[in-house]
Amino acid sequence: MLTMDSTPTHQKTIDVVAAVIEREGQYLICQRPHHKAHGGLWEFPGGKVEPDETLSSALARELYEELSLTASQIGKRLYTAQEKNSPFAIHFIPATVKGSPQLHEHIEARWLTLSTLTDVELAPNDRAFVDYLHRRSK
Repeated sequence: MLTMDSTPTHQKTIDVVAAVIEREGQYLICQRPHHKAHGGLWEFPGGKVEPDETLSSALARELYEELSLTASQIGKRLYTAQEKNSPFAIHFIPATVKGSPQLHEHIEARWLTLSTLTDVELAPNDRAFVDYLHRRSK
């Protein structure tokens, strides 16, 4: 697992999970609502981890709430990214899901290959993760 930046000591870290869902060489990404931070940018779907949850249970819950997807398998964390001066630590976790995404939170969803993920405007932590995937694939 790789980590980007670190949290300033005066901020409490807020854990966020992001699902890395790959089907036939394509990754599921979703466009954030305009009224939220990084509005209009693309991200791997997920959300905040509640105090009583594990990363895996949070990922399963978020996938169901936001996309009506049922997680059939959740892997080990691949990467953690955190912007400088941000309390949010984004944990990118592979998941296998059942169903087709139904948008309850996002504006749009797309399936993109690793090479085309850089064609959309990704949120900063998601961009860092895609850069990591590119380095890992070489």
